[in-house]
Amino acid sequence: MPPRRQIRAMFESISGRYDLGNRVLSLGIDRRWRRYVSLQIAKLHPCTVLDLCCGSGDLALSVLPAVPEATRCVGIDLAEGMLSQARSKAEKRGHAHHLAFLAGDIENMPFPDHAFDVAMVGFGIRNVESIPNAIREVIRVLRPGGTFFSLEFSKTNSFPLKYLYPFYLHHVLPRVGGWISGEPGAYRYLAESITAFPDQPSLASAFEAGGLQDVHWTNLSGGIVAVHVGRAPGAALQGR
Repeated sequence: MPPRRQIRAMFESISGRYDLGNRVLSLGIDRRWRRYVSLQIAKLHPCTVLDLCCGSGDLALSVLPAVPEATRCVGIDLAEGMLSQARSKAEKRGHAHHLAFLAGDIENMPFPDHAFDVAMVGFGIRNVESIPNAIREVIRVLRPGGTFFSLEFSKTNSFPLKYLYPFYLHHVLPRVGGWISGEPGAYRYLAESITAFPDQPSLASAFEAGGLQDVHWTNLSGGIVAVHVGRAPGAALQGR
């Protein structure tokens, strides 16, 4: 795992064309993945939502319309270029009054204890130095019984994806992503980090090692991505 400053610099370098890269490289399916997470969060009717490693704000901007009860949604990210993109999109979509995007580190967050009903991370947990340490910090800022959602690339065993996907990951994605962004190294890192990332059961174990309870996951797109859900110790959040 590269150090934080290297991760920050890499995402700063691709921030201007990050969204275009996502749409092209996923063929638009990334929107469906975020919509799935949004619908699961909406069932909990949270008032306060935290978007970790928020990037350009796509997950927060997907969740907010689905959760009208939310009075506060905060996104944090290391890269100011990404945060600038997120703020601009929130302003254009009329959500700036409900959304705040702040510079911050998932492993050392500038929030008081028990500040949020729900915390979520989309394609960011793969970039943290210590998943258990990050989860302990997430639990600190979640209210007792609050819920954590992780949307992340994972391992597929579905035929024929288990044969086609590695080729796409290592040969197509770096070339196309590099062409779109002008930063091929960032997309080589993406492919390498996905390959090295734990599978679904191993990631669940890492979340449990950090203190989450009732951890389970749902595969999307044949396991190319997985949504892990866990609960902070305490009474579970019930739909209001």
